[in-house]
Amino acid sequence: ESPGFVVSAISGPVTEEGGEAVFTVRLTSEPSDNVIVSVSSDNLSEGTVSPLELTFTKTDWRSEQLVRVTGQDDNVSDGNSAFRIILDNSTLTAASEYKGLNPADVPVTNIDDESPGFVVSAISGPVTEEGGEAVFTVRLTSRPSSGNVVVSVSSDNETEGTVSPATLTFNSGNWRSEQLVRVVGQDDNVSDGNSGFRIILDNSSSTTASEYVGLNPADVMLSNIDDESAGFVVSSVSGSVTEEGGEAVFTVRLTSRPSGNVVVSVSSDNETEGTVSPSSLTFNTGNWRSEQLVRVVGQDDNVSDGNSAFRIVLDNSTSTTASEYVGLNPADVMLSNIDDESAGFVVSSVSGSVTEEGGEAVFTVR
Repeated sequence: ESPGFVVSAISGPVTEEGGEAVFTVRLTSEPSDNVIVSVSSDNLSEGTVSPLELTFTKTDWRSEQLVRVTGQDDNVSDGNSAFRIILDNSTLTAASEYKGLNPADVPVTNIDDESPGFVVSAISGPVTEEGGEAVFTVRLTSRPSSGNVVVSVSSDNETEGTVSPATLTFNSGNWRSEQLVRVVGQDDNVSDGNSGFRIILDNSSSTTASEYVGLNPADVMLSNIDDESAGFVVSSVSGSVTEEGGEAVFTVRLTSRPSGNVVVSVSSDNETEGTVSPSSLTFNTGNWRSEQLVRVVGQDDNVSDGNSAFRIVLDNSTSTTASEYVGLNPADVMLSNIDDESAGFVVSSVSGSVTEEGGEAVFTVR
């Protein structure tokens, strides 16, 4: 019941880019009349405040009233700047027990956005030898005092990745805008694994803003994902193999361009359960990326033997002439032929209505 004020801790950063923070004020006891607190900033060039006045009454004295502090941009590279939010018990306060009592002022820091520098974003997207591309952005941290800031952009290995544009130009109007850099993977036609390279960001000799001369953005590290390692991609199976002739399909393709032909023989290890077509797949320098379809058809063995597992065997044929593929085999494909011979009955649902007027219904059994 002792008269006083509770001022919360401040929440959120105050920044020169307009970032705002909040805190709350409430009373510690029910006042005999209104209590009015004036709210002001001791440095409006660093931060403004709203509202300018808080009024507490006998009914809302326990309620926390919000004060919002918004950072102001002074366009000067002066580092982070401290200021205060001043809370004064106004001369308009009518509650006698609160007269002469002041809430604690709130210290705040406005985070400077004028220190010269660069913000380079995280990279988005994979760079691959199949032409996959990635992007990132660059912007300045402060308005250039005068003139332009020109950043040259280049790849340190253009056989792995190329970059565009070749330069980024920032000025007093667009310094906050993120400029996009695009990196496109290049195919070196060599099975050399994933290859690291860098996008080099250099502050150009064309930069005229004195505070940016000599400052460099961070380079960006990337990896070009190799598509030249010899191998096979076998897709998952789609569809069901059943003894009633149900069929499933899957696809096969190569992971790299072959130096000659790659011939894969395709067979079933149990043709009483499932047959396969075609019996061979041929890949060459023109179609190695194309997925070739394999079709598996279930066979009825007229035996109640339950569902039966079998394999589609994929063998790298002796007809393969691409040396890097000799001795490599695709993974075999496991399937199950769903049995239709298990003993039992199928009773259909009823069709029609049985009525006292002689209406009839039918169903079937097999």
